[in-house]
Amino acid sequence: MDAVWIVGPVILGITLAIIIISSVMETKRAAAMAAAAAALKLNFQKKCGPDIIRELREFHLLQRGHSGRIMNLISGSAMNLDLRVFDYSYTISGGKSNTVVTQTVISFTSPELELPDFELAPETFLHRIGEAFGARDIDFAEHPGFSKQYRLRGADEAAVRALFGRNIREAFEARPGFSMEGRDHTLLFYRRGKRIRPEVLKDFMAEGFEILKLFRE
Repeated sequence: MDAVWIVGPVILGITLAIIIISSVMETKRAAAMAAAAAALKLNFQKKCGPDIIRELREFHLLQRGHSGRIMNLISGSAMNLDLRVFDYSYTISGGKSNTVVTQTVISFTSPELELPDFELAPETFLHRIGEAFGARDIDFAEHPGFSKQYRLRGADEAAVRALFGRNIREAFEARPGFSMEGRDHTLLFYRRGKRIRPEVLKDFMAEGFEILKLFRE
């Protein structure tokens, strides 16, 4: 009985410490993201309502898990392009435990983009097993390196193949681990499950703009 009275407060203390540390870290991240936005002369919003999630709800990323939310939104518009950079998190429930997955996402929206619905993600062992049982993956025989690194899917295979020209395939082959989705006038660019540190956010955005340029050519 004495052990129970000791263990209970210890567990409670550890839980409270974790909550406090997490809160402090999130506050520091928000401040650093705000500073990065100011340096880039962009707008910053720490918390966002559901409008953007509703707007992007058809993208595969926003259909994963539940309790999706957007934080640390950096945004701006220029030269017929709307730019948004944000942390998107969702929860995966399994048994008695929950896992929160968070990634930093770049969203480009422009009327100059006319994209078929597609999803590009790093190819995993499970994906290859799925292909053996009939799961679809758009491969390029003339570019096996790209096809080995990435799984590419889209309902209109011909349109997706036409979109992913040699320059785009080579760009992603040189950038392992990225994910990207396209639909109509919007392109999403991120590393699944990875938040980008504020001090390298500018480099991450530069990579996104390099990819965007290829899709606008």
